[in-house]
Amino acid sequence: MAKAMFESYNKTNKTNQLKAVYALTRTARQRIVLTQEQITVRDSVVSQLMNAFEAVPNMAMPRKKDLESITNAVEKAIKEQAKNQG
Repeated sequence: MAKAMFESYNKTNKTNQLKAVYALTRTARQRIVLTQEQITVRDSVVSQLMNAFEAVPNMAMPRKKDLESITNAVEKAIKEQAKNQG
């Protein structure tokens, strides 16, 4: 895609501007790899979340991620689950 843009801009003498933009986007990309410690944390958090979702499958995550909002969401899901069971 960038090559096609270069070719079209060559005709209009704006190649230097396009080359500058291309250079900025090319150098701005970074590849971030998790460390072993971060992978351990990730796996632990995912496990905890899966356990929570299995315990209260009807729970909707609140937008506000504070203790009160999450407590209310869990309570609402437990009530909904009890209502559906009988």
